[in-house]
Amino acid sequence: EIFRYSEVAMGTVVNLTIPGGDNSATKEKARKAVAIMHRLQKDLDHRNKRGSVGRVNHEAGKRGVRVSEKAYRTIRRGLEISKKSNGSFDITIGAITTTPFYYAFDKSRFAGHKDLINYRLLEMNPEKNIVFLPRKGMALDLGGLAKGTIIDAAADYMKNEGINTAMVEAGGDFMVFGDREWTIGIRNPRGTGIIG
Repeated sequence: EIFRYSEVAMGTVVNLTIPGGDNSATKEKARKAVAIMHRLQKDLDHRNKRGSVGRVNHEAGKRGVRVSEKAYRTIRRGLEISKKSNGSFDITIGAITTTPFYYAFDKSRFAGHKDLINYRLLEMNPEKNIVFLPRKGMALDLGGLAKGTIIDAAADYMKNEGINTAMVEAGGDFMVFGDREWTIGIRNPRGTGIIG
């Protein structure tokens, strides 16, 4: 039997698929896994002013902020990817993306923001988990890796709780684990059906 637990998180539908898990204990573990996802989303989302990333952005140009261990590791990973890509992927893109309706405006509106997008300026203190953006207007946006981090955390929780095989899926991003073959389909984005 396949048990599926569905809920809304991260602005999309989250599905946990657990073979042989149609029992009250597994249902409770699935509920707790999604609760972890909600908690991490709040911490890593730049729109939440009380979360780690939101507080770092709010204090840009003023002071460093102590963040959660998970946020620190995610920011550090984002910084490593920014370095490896030489800024093609830059977690300080938040200087633009945190502006309301940024996608609807003329690009010229953000000409003055170019100097605020520079991962090289980001300061991190690993001993105290402190992150500092030195210029006012700088902002982090972890949208390129937060969802994967959150999905991985839910999968890790389920593994630690004795669930041997499962799929954690959220809006097309997913993690599978266990001794099972999974068939994954890619939906046609311009029509109906599966393209592969």
